Amino acid sequence: MNGQSNKQHTEQTTMQAITALLRELLTAFVDLARTGLRRMARLPMPQLLTLAIGLALLLTILPLALTLFMVFLLIKVLILCSVLVIRKARRRGSRLEFPRPAEPDKEDGAP
Repeated sequence: MNGQSNKQHTEQTTMQAITALLRELLTAFVDLARTGLRRMARLPMPQLLTLAIGLALLLTILPLALTLFMVFLLIKVLILCSVLVIRKARRRGSRLEFPRPAEPDKEDGAP
């Protein structure tokens, strides 16, 4: 019975520590947001507009650039794999032949 009590106590302590950490993170994030909003409220309108446009560009261009990078990297890897397969087949002296689909039986009157 004592082993279960210690286990429950350890789980409660762990949950309390995680809860405290999450509360601390939330408090830090809220403080950061408040500070940022206070600073933005003091900015002149042209600088605020420039900041908004820059932030919008960052939030749209960065994911696009990362996506394109991943797509081209995947294409590069696929091309590399196909080249390696062809080279390996050539070294063995065999040709890459793909099976052709069976042709349907031609009837006498069919073109």
